[in-house]
Amino acid sequence: MSSLESQTGEDVGREPEPVDRSQVHTPAELGAALRKLAGDSNLSVRAIERRLNCELSNAGCPEKLSKSTLDDMFRKGRSRPETLDLFLRACGVPVDQRGEWRAARERALSQRPPGLGELVRVEAANLRELGVRAAIDVPGAFGDLPGYVKREVDGEICESLKRAVVEGGFVLLAGGSAVGKTRTAIEALREVAPQYWLLHPADAAHVRQVAQQRPARLVVWLDELHRYLAEPDGLSAATVRALRQSGAILLATLHHDHPYWKSFGTDHVAGGADLHERAHAVLALADVKYVDANFSDVEIRQARSVAETGDVRIGLALRVTEYGLVQTIAAAPQLIKYWKGAGPYAAALLKAAADAKRLGAWGPLPTKLLKEAAYDYLTPRERAEVIDDDWFKAALEYCTRVLMGAASALVPVAPPGVMGKTMGYRLDGYLQEYGAAERRKVQPPASCWQALVDHLHDPSDQTNVAWCARERLLYCYAEPLLRKAADVSSDAAGDLGSLLASQGRDSEAIEIFHGLADTGDKLSRLRLAQLEAERDARARAAKGDQEAAYALADHAIQRGREADAIMIYRALESAGDSEAASNLNCLLHQCGRADDLRERANAGDRQAARYLAGLLARKGSESEMWVRASAGDQESARGLASFLVERGRLAEATHVLRSVEDAGDVEASWSLSELLFRLNHAEELRIRAQAGDQDAALRLTCLASIAELRGRVDNGDPDAGWPLAKLLEDQGNQAEALRFYRQLTDTGHKQAPWHLARLLAERGEFEELQIRANAGDKDAERHLVPVMATLGLEEELRKRVQAGDSKALHYLIDLLARLGREEEAARLHIGQASTQDNPPGYTPPPQEANNDISWHSARFMARHDREEKLRERADAGDESAARWLARLLASRQDREGLRVRGAAGDLDASYWLIKLARRFGTDEDIRLLRYGLAVGGAWPDEPTNG
Repeated sequence: MSSLESQTGEDVGREPEPVDRSQVHTPAELGAALRKLAGDSNLSVRAIERRLNCELSNAGCPEKLSKSTLDDMFRKGRSRPETLDLFLRACGVPVDQRGEWRAARERALSQRPPGLGELVRVEAANLRELGVRAAIDVPGAFGDLPGYVKREVDGEICESLKRAVVEGGFVLLAGGSAVGKTRTAIEALREVAPQYWLLHPADAAHVRQVAQQRPARLVVWLDELHRYLAEPDGLSAATVRALRQSGAILLATLHHDHPYWKSFGTDHVAGGADLHERAHAVLALADVKYVDANFSDVEIRQARSVAETGDVRIGLALRVTEYGLVQTIAAAPQLIKYWKGAGPYAAALLKAAADAKRLGAWGPLPTKLLKEAAYDYLTPRERAEVIDDDWFKAALEYCTRVLMGAASALVPVAPPGVMGKTMGYRLDGYLQEYGAAERRKVQPPASCWQALVDHLHDPSDQTNVAWCARERLLYCYAEPLLRKAADVSSDAAGDLGSLLASQGRDSEAIEIFHGLADTGDKLSRLRLAQLEAERDARARAAKGDQEAAYALADHAIQRGREADAIMIYRALESAGDSEAASNLNCLLHQCGRADDLRERANAGDRQAARYLAGLLARKGSESEMWVRASAGDQESARGLASFLVERGRLAEATHVLRSVEDAGDVEASWSLSELLFRLNHAEELRIRAQAGDQDAALRLTCLASIAELRGRVDNGDPDAGWPLAKLLEDQGNQAEALRFYRQLTDTGHKQAPWHLARLLAERGEFEELQIRANAGDKDAERHLVPVMATLGLEEELRKRVQAGDSKALHYLIDLLARLGREEEAARLHIGQASTQDNPPGYTPPPQEANNDISWHSARFMARHDREEKLRERADAGDESAARWLARLLASRQDREGLRVRGAAGDLDASYWLIKLARRFGTDEDIRLLRYGLAVGGAWPDEPTNG
């Protein structure tokens, strides 16, 4: 409510002269309409001023209108919004009619920016021309589109647009296909800025032209933002900032599966390079709002209200439960039936289009690409039965047939500014998502890859597909794609240089980086310096320069090429370098190469034997440790003893250490004395001490001290209890140590309460801990929660969580994950994170929350080794489960399991398989891996022509 409307007093009751506000489009027309509204056009401005101020005074309004204000209003049509409100009140315009006058003022004062082509008012824009999908055609439906169902995100979008009206802004709506991003954006814009001019630019160059003119009161509509970012000279952050500073509003949509969005905010790849740096710089400026595919309960109720007004399309969509409301209206069910019911030739085109999009080809697919890609999707018989090109014409006709007046499986796309021609075909957005999920485990065949190499023309698409090929080690496709893109894109040229460098083709990579460095590319200069330094180090190392060889090995380790570093260390060791031998053993241990360590240990390398023992203990290979210890391997024997002690098998550990000591291992003596002390073997310790064993003498003194301290305690010495309790605990006599800790705690000893609570927790003494915690013992309270979790006391933990104990929440989450209730644990974890990391009142978007639950529940499964459960969810299409399953298999070094999943199209499995091959395998393993992926899952003994 304006300040004027809040005044006491009533509006002037005089009926104003009727004026048609809808015909007001210019300042002159607005001035004339306002003068006509004021009354007799023959009166002077001074007379009108006196009369209107008299009317305001009679109505009890303290504000006045001046002659100069009225003169500007009548002559120029200029006035501030609050001045116009005061004038309308003085003229007796009812409150419910003032909005039309405000809209007239907006319209008149919003001049069309010159030189920008055809512009329309936001309120007059055609939704279909702006990209809103056609709706299904059902009996009883009227118009192109159904009524708009308000979404819960509308309020957030409107608030962002209101801020943009004041100071300029960039609002981006992200979400899946057919979720209503475009309709939601335009409806919000209509509500906030109906009188703004709307521009739908043809390309990024058009947007730059607009930015140079610095227009105000303009909306730049960038539907499918990736089209403006993908061009070689695409939309830049500087252009976005210039438009915002001029007061313009940029409103855009972007699919959440596009590589630009999926890689936004993630770690950079290729030696620190950001593959979509320019696009990411633009996205960083956006105020992002998420449009969820699923309607909430509130939105469903709103949809029912719209359906009750007679909207038959909304009514039909509400009755279909298999698909979302928006997807149903956009003919999604018919599209899915069309996909499933396609004949072999049409299905080949649809699968090829889905795979092309999945691999990063977001632009229109040329006709030749679809035709040649289809080859490997057909059986030999189907290929033999075709007649000329009739098969392709019939299949294309099937795929482009419009369903229910709304959509087709393949959408023809015309070249910019040209009518009557088709530059290619785009798979329907909803089918893109469906096809990606349907074929996520299927490796695209060779004909698809080759067709993409031969017929893709967009540099951004070529780069995207090249990186997908590189992730699968299909360098035979990645390299030609990047070479084509490099002709027009410096980013692609840098990617090509990185690809060549990763294959060891340094000379070719250096040539490319030299060219880029000459243009001022800082990253290329850095990569060039690294490659030249590496090549120089390799040359010096070949001549016997040990310092260069060590630098080369360090560089290889940093880049994950441990196999290269191992080769360098072997060569240095052969030349007599003892430090290289030590580094080699350490690296073999880090890489888990037990076979190499075993070979070196068997050859007499004691350091290798020590590392091997640690590796065997880590893997739990007890039987091999016993065999090696029995054969006289002292390092394995000591490792076995430590392994047994950790599991409480002290007697067995003592037996092993005796044998090692008998073989002359001095280091075993200390460990044996420690064990004898813990077992309270005073007589044996005395014998060893008399033989000159100083460690045994020290431990014997401790045992004697225990006896002496017992006597002092029995005689009432208060100072003897503390050292006695500590010695008893060191000896492993926890039960008796507890007795003395209790006595000390009860007598007020300062340190005893913490040690008492710690020992009670270690022994799982829950009841005593709880009694002490309830009595106010802070140390007991601090140790109580871990015991609850260890004993599985879920209800007790929940009570403490409800009382505000954040530590209890952490242990409750871990307990739920251990019990196999991973999703429940994930929800608690997300709630805890949102409370800690987000501002008060923040609620994650629904889709984001679902992704988090899936991610964290899969992580919990991996942490607790639930391979079968992870595999079941991964096979059902859960990407988070697939990712964590790949990590779990990699941690177990299950190369065969990773190979099977990688051949089925699991990129995470392929990534970890490559890492394992580089770390534990040979160059031959990597070469076979590359050919195996190239032929779509076959793993031949010898390379094929794939």
